Amino acid sequence: MGEQIMLARKCRHLSMQDIADRATVTRLTVSKVEYGDPTVSMGFTKKS
Repeated sequence: MGEQIMLARKCRHLSMQDIADRATVTRLTVSKVEYGDPTVSMGFTKKS
């Protein structure tokens, strides 16, 4: 999954920081997701 996210990001010429800003997470979190770090946790919250 992380590799697919990385490829999609690169195809759109976006940096890890661009994705992090849009997802309101840190660049480090994006990196961990892309490289498959098992310690990263992804949670979702409902916006009002």
